[in-house]
Amino acid sequence: MFVPSGSSSRIRKMVQNLKVSDKTAKVDNTAKVDNTAKVDNTAKIDMTNANPQSQSPLFGTVPPEIRNEIFSLAIAEYTQSEQQIEWALRAQVLEETVWSEEAVKPPETYLRDTYYRRPGQEGEKRVDVALLRTCKLIWSETKALPEKAVEIALWFGHNTRAPPRTIRKINDLSVPGHVDRLMQKFENQPSSLTNPVHIYAQMFKIRSAFGSLRRMHQVAPREVTLTLRYTDWWFWENNAAIYPVSSTPFFGTQDIVLPKSVEKVIIEFEHTEMKRQQLEGVIGELYAKRNSWSWDREDGAKLVMKGDGTEDGVREWDWMGPTCFNNRRYTHHGTGDTMKMIVKVVEWVVEKSAEKDV
Repeated sequence: MFVPSGSSSRIRKMVQNLKVSDKTAKVDNTAKVDNTAKVDNTAKIDMTNANPQSQSPLFGTVPPEIRNEIFSLAIAEYTQSEQQIEWALRAQVLEETVWSEEAVKPPETYLRDTYYRRPGQEGEKRVDVALLRTCKLIWSETKALPEKAVEIALWFGHNTRAPPRTIRKINDLSVPGHVDRLMQKFENQPSSLTNPVHIYAQMFKIRSAFGSLRRMHQVAPREVTLTLRYTDWWFWENNAAIYPVSSTPFFGTQDIVLPKSVEKVIIEFEHTEMKRQQLEGVIGELYAKRNSWSWDREDGAKLVMKGDGTEDGVREWDWMGPTCFNNRRYTHHGTGDTMKMIVKVVEWVVEKSAEKDV
């Protein structure tokens, strides 16, 4: 049986106990998994005999635009929790179903002391499409939503910085399997994917990351998020200073050109609570030199910093991160198991004069 490598020992023990306690269960370990079965994407569904569902408030009362919001929320990408995986494992054991390397693998939760686990990336993402099987009318309104629900997540840098079971590409890029399949499907359809893009990049890979994004001709995002994790900063292992920016190996936006579809850039600057004052200094310096920290778009438009650098333009949130990374402890992280991470969120939007010209 396949058990997610990121799952806790408690889950593994639960599975073992279930297997031992159920003496009557008989599992045919010789059963072959049919990997040749393929879904016929060309199949047509006859909508002429679809029930109008007029008795349902969802179709009889709720306006279409609100109904679409409800459906989008139901099909939104999510991370399966460890408890949900435990329930799935329990059901698989009791139903005598074999999980093997050839079978469909369950989503994996990530280990805590890795470079890639953080809020929003606790495990593999999935989209639940059960809603599409409810009735023909719902299918007709939601059939395009699963592909739109996928966030195009891209990891740039050393392969240990990306989650497991991602596909390694050129330019130190790692892509989740479902994202790779989606991009291959639309490879010959320029600007067809307007999904949001989320880039996780070590600081030395930021320029090439945006260069790679421009070469993905099927991708035309309106919103791009760049997350600079604490471990993405230059020389974080040595507790190097991050401020002032002018005297550190930071990164610049001058040589980066965005796709013409981008209307907003969001950067999440993450660091430890110990470096709060320096991180606030970094944000202050960017706003003080905001003319030098704008983004050029390939159609000539410019994205500028939103707000004035105070509460008007910068959001903050925090979380408790690990003190060890890949089983290695660093002296400046202290002796505890966790440390507080703070995240400063800054947005860039299309310059108003450029909006009028478009």
